[in-house]
Amino acid sequence: MKNIFFKSATLLAFFAIFLTSCEEDPIVTGNPLDTPPTISFLEAEGFLTKDAELEVGDAFSVSVEMLAGTQNLSSLTIYEDGVKLDPARITIAGVDLANNPQLIINKTGQTFDITIATDPAVEGERFYSYAFEVEDEGKLTDVVSLGITILEPIVIVETTPLDQVLTGALLNQAGPAGTGGLDLDTGDSVGSNDERAELQDEGIDFDKTADTNWRQQISGVNNAIVRFVNLGLVAENLTFDKVDNKEQVLAAYNAGASLVGTDDLANPSDDTAGELVSEQVQVGDVFSVFGNSGRYYLLQCTAVNATTDNNNDGYEFAIKY
Repeated sequence: MKNIFFKSATLLAFFAIFLTSCEEDPIVTGNPLDTPPTISFLEAEGFLTKDAELEVGDAFSVSVEMLAGTQNLSSLTIYEDGVKLDPARITIAGVDLANNPQLIINKTGQTFDITIATDPAVEGERFYSYAFEVEDEGKLTDVVSLGITILEPIVIVETTPLDQVLTGALLNQAGPAGTGGLDLDTGDSVGSNDERAELQDEGIDFDKTADTNWRQQISGVNNAIVRFVNLGLVAENLTFDKVDNKEQVLAAYNAGASLVGTDDLANPSDDTAGELVSEQVQVGDVFSVFGNSGRYYLLQCTAVNATTDNNNDGYEFAIKY
C-alpha cells in the first residue's frame, strides 16, 4: 500500500508541473520600451486650448500638434462625451471630414486645425466633453481634451415703446363742478361723467363727518375696466419705474385683479350703485385700465391729498401707456 500511495503522489506532482508549464503567456503588443506619441493644443488666435462657453449653433476650433514617439503616427480620433463624433460635424483646415478616425499622412508629426460644429439639437444649457486621441502604428496613444458649455439661448423679445409718460390729478367727485374724473390720455382733471374720462373718484359718504367723509375710492367710467395690479406677479423685481414698453402694460392688465372695494353705502354722493370700486387708494397702489378706445394704461398713485373741512381732496397719479 505504501508503494501505491507513493506512485500516485509522484504522478499527481508530474501532472501539476506539466499543466503549469503549458499555461499560455500573456500577449504583449509592441515594445514596452517604445515611447508613445504626443498630442497638445497650440495657442493661436481663434483656437481654444481650454474649456469655453458657447451659444447654441456656434462652432469652435482647436489646433492640435501631434508628434511621433518611437513608431510612426497612424490616426486621430475625435470623441464627444466618449463617443466618436459624427465626421459630418468636423472640418480640418476647412475641408469636410469623411472619416473619424482620420488617417495621419505625415507619420513623424502633423498639425491639424480642427473646427467642430456643436450639437444642433441641444436645448437649454448643456456641457459636452471633447477628446482628441492620437494613435501610432504600435497602438500607443495620447489624448488632450476640453469642455464646452452650451448656454441657455437668449430670447430677444421685440417690444413696443410707450406712447406717453405723464402725470395727472383726480379730484373728489363731491368737490367743485367739473371735477371727479381723469382723462388718462392727457392727465387732465375732468368731470366724473365727462366722455373723456376713464377714471372717476367715488365722492363722499354723507353719513360721515366732514373730516372723514371722503371715500378715497376710484372706479372706471365710460365702460373703462380698472384692475388692481401687483407688478411682482408680472415679472420678478418689476416696478412701475421700470415699465418702459406697451407689452409690459398689457401684461400688467392681464395679471391684474378685479376691484373689490365696498360700494354698498346708504348715503353716497355717487349715485351709481353696484360699481366695481377700489378699496381706499394708498400711495404706491398700481392700477391698470382698459379704456373704451381700446388703449391700455398703467398708473400708480404718487400722492393722496385729504382735506378735513372741504371737498378739495384728490390724488396724484403717474400714468404710462
